Amino acid sequence: MTTVAGVLNEAQVMQAQQRAAAIVDAAQPRAIKKEQFVFFAAFDGTRNDMKDIPLSGNPQDTNVAELYKQVDKQAQNNPESNVVARYYPGHGTQGSLPRSAWQPAQVTQEAINTAQLAYEQFADQASKWLNKHPNGEVTTAITSFSRGGAQAAIFSQLLYRDGLIDPDTKKVLIPPGKVGVSAGMIFDPVTTGVDGNMAFAPNVNNVMILLAESEYRGAFYAVNHENRPGLTVQNVTGNHCNIGGGYGDDGLGNLYLAAATKFFQKSGLDIAEVDPSRRVNANQIYKVYDESDQVRDDPLAFLGQRKSGKWSTTDFYQQDTLEQPVRHLDKVVIPPKAVETEQGEKLEFKLYNGKTILRENYDKARAYLEKQPSTAIEQYPELLGAVSWRMKMLAETAYMAPQTQQNTMRHFDMQMINKISAGEFPAPPEINAYPVLAKTQEAVLETS
Repeated sequence: MTTVAGVLNEAQVMQAQQRAAAIVDAAQPRAIKKEQFVFFAAFDGTRNDMKDIPLSGNPQDTNVAELYKQVDKQAQNNPESNVVARYYPGHGTQGSLPRSAWQPAQVTQEAINTAQLAYEQFADQASKWLNKHPNGEVTTAITSFSRGGAQAAIFSQLLYRDGLIDPDTKKVLIPPGKVGVSAGMIFDPVTTGVDGNMAFAPNVNNVMILLAESEYRGAFYAVNHENRPGLTVQNVTGNHCNIGGGYGDDGLGNLYLAAATKFFQKSGLDIAEVDPSRRVNANQIYKVYDESDQVRDDPLAFLGQRKSGKWSTTDFYQQDTLEQPVRHLDKVVIPPKAVETEQGEKLEFKLYNGKTILRENYDKARAYLEKQPSTAIEQYPELLGAVSWRMKMLAETAYMAPQTQQNTMRHFDMQMINKISAGEFPAPPEINAYPVLAKTQEAVLETS
């Protein structure tokens, strides 16, 4: 059964609130542009289905389900919305593969199947939108809980591998590597039983990984996503389902749902406010729960061992202290890495199925597009010329109507990105020849 491991004291509550605030602070402002088409994919955890809540053993649905409903509600209430939301129940729910909650081969295949379904639905919706908006931009946003983190990672890999392919004509609408994830909230990624590389692809940016600090069950080791560009890893107070949100009286779950909502709002996603029933109230009691005494009805075949009974644990939550035992992490993912080839530096990335993709290194191109000029040049000094030419182009097109300028800059940026990706870095223009550029470029040089 589920028990209360402890109730947070005043100092612990303050720590939890500070961590929640850090989640919001980490969001990249306006990472999602208002005019972009956004496909929001919500991947739920094992035995979590918002249409069959009793299956989970908890009294309410998860934070992933709530975020999906918030995004979908906002889209349905706005006829001009560019957002499409889709929800994917977790392993072991109605419609999933038999034994997908515990048998490794089925666990892995279920993750792949769901990610593939999400990609197909994204491709269908994005293609239809681009038919009506031929010069439009497309992006995605994701959220997941538990094993849903494997599905989210594979989904990002499929985007990176395939780009956007029209499902009807099979025409490549957006080249591989050019469709990204612009915002994400990953609740305690646990991929027990899933084989393959569960790294998020290089096209992922502005993604928050929440790790349940107080989860000590041996079968619930979290995936290690530390030190990956585009990802922020944040330890937060609570056990696995505290973070995922499913307990009826769960101040911590509500706290992280509120933080996730603000994270997405700050990132530019059109998302409704948290439902009143799931909001943090002024007299909220914050409890850390423990499920290690739960008896497992189904055998688990992880690591070739059939187990039943209570969960094995590595430690326990400590009451009235800010320093908690360290939670064990699971497999270390294989991140992308730069490699030297005869054609110059390229980016090597291993997919979930073991296949390797070798592509141009897009990190510099992304810095050119997404970062402030001074930050991009500080990180990659060779971008000085490209950034300076972009500033010149912006100045020279300032007189244009907004849509005309946007189309002109999109064409200019595409040409510049192709050069950067090919290892070509143009020299900066002569600032004396362009007085309108001089002061801006000098300011960039001073701060870089």
